[in-house]
Amino acid sequence: IAFYSICPLRVPEAKRLLVAEFLARANYGLVIGNFEQDWDDGEVRYKTSLDVEDSELSATLLSHIVYANVTTMDRYLPGIVAVIAGSQGPSDAVSVIEASREPDLSKS
Repeated sequence: IAFYSICPLRVPEAKRLLVAEFLARANYGLVIGNFEQDWDDGEVRYKTSLDVEDSELSATLLSHIVYANVTTMDRYLPGIVAVIAGSQGPSDAVSVIEASREPDLSKS
């Protein structure tokens, strides 16, 4: 199972390298899932996945990957916007986000 959240903004070509740095910095500390950027069209997405081969997929398992996915995209989206707008650099944008309270992913 793979679940994707698609960022509502496309990254302009001139900002793709900066956003790629932001995403790499964000990915470094993430345990569940990862950000991806399409270099051709500027699409950014967040992916969570779960290998359920030889297992039974439950609503609880599915809800955990969906919740982790959506909350992570929501948490980092302001940073993506700030880097695109030029109001923050990649390092500062990630630092501001990660300095804020961590979401409790155990609740779903």
